[in-house]
Amino acid sequence: MTIEDLVRGAEHRLGLCAASGSPGMNRRMDQARVQTLQGRFPPALLPGIALIIPGHILHARWMHQPDERKSILQKISSLRIPAVFLSGSRCIPDYFDPLIRQGGISVMASVHDEFLLESRLRGRLREKIERICFMHGVLLNVFGSGVLLAGDSGIGKTTLGIRLARRGHLWVADDVIEIERKGSRLLARGHQRSRRLVHVKASGITETRRIIKQGNRLDETVLDLVIEAVRRDRPRPGGASKDKEAREILSIMVPCLEIAVDTGRYMTVSRVEQAVHSVFKRRQEG
Repeated sequence: MTIEDLVRGAEHRLGLCAASGSPGMNRRMDQARVQTLQGRFPPALLPGIALIIPGHILHARWMHQPDERKSILQKISSLRIPAVFLSGSRCIPDYFDPLIRQGGISVMASVHDEFLLESRLRGRLREKIERICFMHGVLLNVFGSGVLLAGDSGIGKTTLGIRLARRGHLWVADDVIEIERKGSRLLARGHQRSRRLVHVKASGITETRRIIKQGNRLDETVLDLVIEAVRRDRPRPGGASKDKEAREILSIMVPCLEIAVDTGRYMTVSRVEQAVHSVFKRRQEG
């Protein structure tokens, strides 16, 4: 996998705001790992693995210790580090120019701190190489289509999912949803640690079988649609509900519908059913 494969389409997720060294984007990563440069020289860097350099603290030190900076940059170049990410940064300092021009290494600046950036880079690597990712929400099968209810915390996703299951639709999982790419399809299921559990506000975490009967439960489903619920005071422009650009999950475009919910209120079963029906009716007609 090349560095371009890693970051393309994930710029916002990775918080990228500056990049330099386009020829280096064709470099390949040897392993599905990232490493972070911390502490003082000499760092224990590993070749062929993307590197994160923490932002303001390290940069401030390097401004006053050019010899240390030069030694580390030379080591990065000699170890075939495929790419360098600067966390907590909005620009790329000039002293990275030799690394970019002579070493042929891409350098990118991210507004995220090193911990968030490392977490998201690891997740992105796993998606690309293992073809597995994780999302939060409630997963159901509605009218024969796999639907992930996502959106703002506390907006009633779990309660709505239980009501849909009791109405005759199929419950799959709550909270952490594991999504795996199989060919041109996405298979979705609950995370192995929580797939048989549900978090009900009134009673806490309990076994799903105590809430939803066996005939209304499903182990996994093909993911066909994402519904994102947002509070009306912070929806995206465009009205109460709208089609978004299809969401890319593991390089597959999945239809996504955003529904705005009034403050203090929750999505209803009928509203979800109508949304699912209208989305797939339009797809069949198209």
